[in-house]
Amino acid sequence: FPVTIFIPGNHDWYSGIDGLKHQEKIVNQFLNEKKAFLPAKSCPIDDQKINEQICLITIDSQWFLEDWNKIPTINDDCSIKTREAFFEELESILNKNQDKTIIIAMHHP
Repeated sequence: FPVTIFIPGNHDWYSGIDGLKHQEKIVNQFLNEKKAFLPAKSCPIDDQKINEQICLITIDSQWFLEDWNKIPTINDDCSIKTREAFFEELESILNKNQDKTIIIAMHHP
């Protein structure tokens, strides 16, 4: 499991989806870790098993707030295509890990 995790926030979306993907590539290369930038692939949510007792959920809250009409390719690389599906995924992750300590991490002012 990576020691350093970068979670994108509102400023990371200033250059759009392409800028976010480029930033993910730079962060992962710099830290020499494939999962240093989470959630990956411009998706809104990711969960990682830290150990048997701890689950980390990373959320890109800016994904949720973006005006999707201005970014028609926002969900091209994600299995989650709607805000409703985001909440369904979050609920599923929480239910799956209800016997663990769950850390929810996001970056938003």
